[in-house]
Amino acid sequence: MIKKITFETLSRQIEKIGTKMDKGFASVEAGMEKRFSVVAEDIADVKNDVADVKESVQKVDERLSAVENKVSGIYNVLTEDARKARELAIPRRVHELEEKVFKVSRHPKHLAL
Repeated sequence: MIKKITFETLSRQIEKIGTKMDKGFASVEAGMEKRFSVVAEDIADVKNDVADVKESVQKVDERLSAVENKVSGIYNVLTEDARKARELAIPRRVHELEEKVFKVSRHPKHLAL
């Protein structure tokens, strides 16, 4: 037996399809809202983590600057000491050679060796 298709049966079928689609869209929308809220929470967490990292980097930068200043001061002292040592190396060696050869040095007593 062949079923007769009428506008009424077509409209009921279209209504059923529409209802199923509405339920499906509602389900998809609910899932999307849930996932978007999770993503929004993740983004907020990342923003907080970035702020924490920035703060930590700033603290490390401040500590690094302090260490750089200390190292710079130590470098200046060592450079000055090395310069003095180079300046004194020749007079000291001359003094040692004079004492070794002549048994007496002509190096002035008031100057450092």
